[in-house]
Amino acid sequence: MSAAPPASIVVRSTGRPVLAEALAVIAAQTYPAIEVVLVDASGHPPPVAATCGPFPIVFVAASAAALLSRCPCHVGALSLAGTLHALQGDYEEAARRFRLAVDESPEDAGTQSNLAQALGRSDEVRERYRRTLELEPGHAHARARLAALEARLERTKP
Repeated sequence: MSAAPPASIVVRSTGRPVLAEALAVIAAQTYPAIEVVLVDASGHPPPVAATCGPFPIVFVAASAAALLSRCPCHVGALSLAGTLHALQGDYEEAARRFRLAVDESPEDAGTQSNLAQALGRSDEVRERYRRTLELEPGHAHARARLAALEARLERTKP
């Protein structure tokens, strides 16, 4: 029988007391090949042991690059990286990161909407906003963006 494939459990922490509870739940898991990736979102790493029960804890600073180096397919890290690139005006790289996040989690309405925003005015934008609304009909931002896009397209028809 082959060894179990490794699994990373990513825990974002701001050092609150519930961290101990979360780690206790992870420590009780029976899957044999777990690595706990503890992402410090406060800038002050919490005082925890080097292991979580039998599982090693890897500490990572709260940055998309650091998390992606440990977990290259983590949807949250991919989305964070996409957001950071968009804030820097690099929409092409933002779209690439959001597309990777969508590939990993196609049923996540937020990643669909983020990708639509990063795509700007491409032909794919309408499709992504529609998919967002299929997944989450109450997604107000996607609904408003899609309505504005369709109104703009209607005005530009010959």
